[in-house]
Amino acid sequence: MYFGAAYLGWLSRYEGRERSHEFIVQAYLAGPDKVNLQETGPYWKKFLEALIHYEDPKKDQTSCCIL
Repeated sequence: MYFGAAYLGWLSRYEGRERSHEFIVQAYLAGPDKVNLQETGPYWKKFLEALIHYEDPKKDQTSCCIL
């Protein structure tokens, strides 16, 4: 689990510049040098669909979050 989190962090700053979520998802699946929307596009769509189920904690300021 730690390796996966570290890899995502590394991909987010790949080649010294901040990368988009789309790049990170595609690079995680195919490697940073092989980002190809045609091959990884379906996975990007699944990521977006899953992301809908998670709320932004900053939007709801009325509740208390311990984490």
